[in-house]
Amino acid sequence: MPVHVLEAVNQEGWPKWLSLAYDVFVEDEKLVSNPTWVGALKEWVDVERKFQFENPKGTKAFFPSLGRPALVQWWSQNGKVVKASPPKDMVDAQTFGKQWWDWWSVINPEWRRRDGAGRVISDGYEGEKEEKGKELWESFKKPGECGMLTVLLCLFYWYQQAKTEEERAEWMIALKDVAWVLERVNRNTK
Repeated sequence: MPVHVLEAVNQEGWPKWLSLAYDVFVEDEKLVSNPTWVGALKEWVDVERKFQFENPKGTKAFFPSLGRPALVQWWSQNGKVVKASPPKDMVDAQTFGKQWWDWWSVINPEWRRRDGAGRVISDGYEGEKEEKGKELWESFKKPGECGMLTVLLCLFYWYQQAKTEEERAEWMIALKDVAWVLERVNRNTK
């Protein structure tokens, strides 16, 4: 693992669940050479620290299940252990990407712009109603294993399934949107 990735993130006080997940997320040298991925991880860790590494349990700890990829359910039922490889029965990147976007659009605030199919539009952030402040990001304030870790886990496994340029490009659009959201959640969390 490149040293610069470790240097960029304060690991003091990390609970085991965060440390184990982070270590897996930074194992792939090609992935950690992506500054957007590294930035998203840093923002995620900063948000978790602001929540004092709280790890709530129960169904309310999760994002809504509507449209949620089966991968999240599988992960939850299998001890919430982040592994370096996706489950063997994970769907292909194109199918998973569609599932992920459906879920991501459900868990995003209603004020975010969407296309005709209801999918969050992940470009052109100028003009979005972000000026109202922190209350607009409340739905993303889900710390612990059941919160943003599930989103990052999905991106991590999707990346591994993405083989074509088109699949990687779609993954990158999703990653940029998640990084953008994490930055705003971090900025609006005290």
